[in-house]
Amino acid sequence: MRYEPAQKTVYVYCHHPQDPENLLSAADAIARLDIGVERFIITMPTVMDVVIECQPNQYKESQ
Repeated sequence: MRYEPAQKTVYVYCHHPQDPENLLSAADAIARLDIGVERFIITMPTVMDVVIECQPNQYKESQ
């Protein structure tokens, strides 16, 4: 894990990803975190990087 304060970006390296689909299913919740970060970039071997742009406090409307 690495934080770049100038870009307000958190980089997460997953060395042994078991199931990238699990991460993608959590991306919406990660994007709503209000911690002063604008994006998370998750890198995994043999898988394309996942970039999650943060939109703090953006909640889905109940339907």
